[in-house]
Amino acid sequence: PISYKQQLGTVRMQALNPKLSKLRKQYANNQQKLAEEQQKLYAEEGVNPMGSCLPLIISMIILYGVLDVVYRPLSHILRISSGTLEKAKDIIEASGIAKGDKSFTSRPELSILKYVKENPDLFSDMGSDFVDKVSNFKNTFLGVDLGVIPTIHPDTWSKAAVALVMIPIISGLVQLLFTIYSQYKSKQMNPDMPNMGAMKVMMFIMPVFSVWLAFSVPAGVGFYWIWSSVFSFLQSFLLYAYFSPKRIEAINVKLKEKNKNKIYKYIFVNYSNIYFGTNYTLDNWILHKNNGVR
Repeated sequence: PISYKQQLGTVRMQALNPKLSKLRKQYANNQQKLAEEQQKLYAEEGVNPMGSCLPLIISMIILYGVLDVVYRPLSHILRISSGTLEKAKDIIEASGIAKGDKSFTSRPELSILKYVKENPDLFSDMGSDFVDKVSNFKNTFLGVDLGVIPTIHPDTWSKAAVALVMIPIISGLVQLLFTIYSQYKSKQMNPDMPNMGAMKVMMFIMPVFSVWLAFSVPAGVGFYWIWSSVFSFLQSFLLYAYFSPKRIEAINVKLKEKNKNKIYKYIFVNYSNIYFGTNYTLDNWILHKNNGVR
């Protein structure tokens, strides 16, 4: 539903571009008047130019949630208590096996997962339930440990190391292709659309930034980005096919009428009792408004 509304808002904004271009030319030397006329046009059409920001905010919240799950799988997925995890950390510190392992400080749960699988006997005092639960937890995909941070300088270039390096690269490429496709469809739907300048540059910089970030966090985050971008691309493809120019025109007419009635209702509720008395109805208001009666 959120993607539907975002796509609908995007194509409706694209449909307004000819009118917006006309306003820019008409008020090229009066920016204040241009802003007023643009806001007036948005109000008449029932379009919110900032409406597409909500899905972006939601996607960022989801990303932070994914990061937390990737970094803390024992807490979020296996539901192991913090007290039990602290005891496992004490055992690791006392044994000295994590000496020199910087990830033990920054990613303690992923380190616990690794050390329990490598040295199950070390944690025998914590009970077989804990050891079995952690040892049997699968955080791999096709043999690739998604809890490991990808690096271009692995100890050995194994198949898993190559796959880890490819995850951030594929993530960036998929996002870049999605961006190019979105730009292409926007231009196709509105050939007169002005160039976005710095915004367009930023849209291409973001995939590069995501590659850099995916090399800084566990591979599970980049893996999530890949499938998230693929799913977004499929959604956009289907929604662009659904929102034909004829359908958008019909939706615009319907939403403009709905928005107009909302305005009439607001005015009626706030002022009818003052000017017309309590027996004056909303139907009377709309009828009189359409007939030019003040």
